[in-house]
Amino acid sequence: MKEEGDSNPGGMAAVIGLDDEALERLCQDVSDKGIVRPANYNSPGQTVISGDLAALSAAIELAVERGARKVVRLAISIASHSPLMRHAADHFNTVLSQVRLYDAAVPVIANISAKAITSADDIRRELADQITSSVRWSQSVRAMAEGGVHTIVEVGPGEVLSGLSRRISRDLQAVSVNSTDALQQFVARVKEIEGSRRGAPAV
Repeated sequence: MKEEGDSNPGGMAAVIGLDDEALERLCQDVSDKGIVRPANYNSPGQTVISGDLAALSAAIELAVERGARKVVRLAISIASHSPLMRHAADHFNTVLSQVRLYDAAVPVIANISAKAITSADDIRRELADQITSSVRWSQSVRAMAEGGVHTIVEVGPGEVLSGLSRRISRDLQAVSVNSTDALQQFVARVKEIEGSRRGAPAV
């Protein structure tokens, strides 16, 4: 993706205060300037757009004109999750085709479709296609909530996804596990909940 950005510079911007349909229409309206697409549907009213520099600049200007509360250009020189990453996706797909994958024992919520998948072929396809496609985080979180999930655990530094999840569904509890201590505390908490539910899974 870095190599792609060097040969075909692009960028990304966070748009706050426009709904998905309005932002998709906006991107279409500046398509004469180049490629720009929604890249990350982070939460209701917060979406990241991605594309080549001319189209991105036009989209930022138009978003402000159409009432976006805030537009922030991200400090990044690539157009992630857009068609500009086509060659990177092809490269990745070539490598991925040499890796043996197995069907998932636990369903995986896919970034692109926001649906639960288990087959190795579906997982392989989603892994490759997500490089050029929009990340539908809002839809994915809703799919989890509708599927009976009540606790989301974010593993890794920061609490960005936990915060976004709370905005998407108030029925979900989002937990951030970003240290060894936090992991131990979470495991102890899960065991306590499991005990109170007489063995019923906590997450």
